[in-house]
Amino acid sequence: MKEGNQEMNFFDHLEELRSRIIKSVIAVLVIAVVIFIYQEWIMDNIFLIMKEPDFVSYRLLCQYFNMCIDSIPVEMHSNTVGGQFAYSMLMSFVGAIVITFPFIFYQLWSFVSPGLKKNEILAVKGIVFYVSILFFLGILFGYFMVAPLSIQFFGTYKISKEIINFFTISSYMSTII
Repeated sequence: MKEGNQEMNFFDHLEELRSRIIKSVIAVLVIAVVIFIYQEWIMDNIFLIMKEPDFVSYRLLCQYFNMCIDSIPVEMHSNTVGGQFAYSMLMSFVGAIVITFPFIFYQLWSFVSPGLKKNEILAVKGIVFYVSILFFLGILFGYFMVAPLSIQFFGTYKISKEIINFFTISSYMSTII
C-alpha cells in the first residue's frame, strides 16, 4: 500500500490495520451500549414477537397461502443464574455487529483497496454498497422467513399431547440468532 506517494513498511501496515480495527471496535461498542439500554423493548418487539400468531410473517402466510395459526404454545424461562444477562449481552453485541456491518466492511475494504491495481478496483466498484445490501437482505430473509417458521414449527410440534414446549431463553435465542 502507499500512503500518499510513499511506500508503507510492514509496521506502517500494522498501524493502519490497528487503526481500522479500533475504529470498528469503537463503533460496535457504542451501538452495543445503545442496544443494551433498549434491551427490553428490543427483546419484546423484535425477538419474542415471533412466538405471537399476529407476527407479520404469519399474517402474510395466512393471507396469501392460507397457512393460518391460532397460537404457538410456547412458554419461555431462564434456568441459569446469569442466563438473561448473558443473552442481553449477546443480543447487544450481535445486534451491534449487524448494524455496524457496512462500517466494518468499509474499514476492511479501505485497508485492502490501496494495495489493488486500478483495474482490480474498477472491477469491484461499489463493493461496500453491494455487500451491505446482500448482507441485510440475508438478515431480513432469516428474520422474516427462516426464524419465524422455525419457531412456529418447533413451537407447535408435539411428539405427545402429554409433553408441553417449555423453551429456555438460550434455546429460543440460539434458534433466532
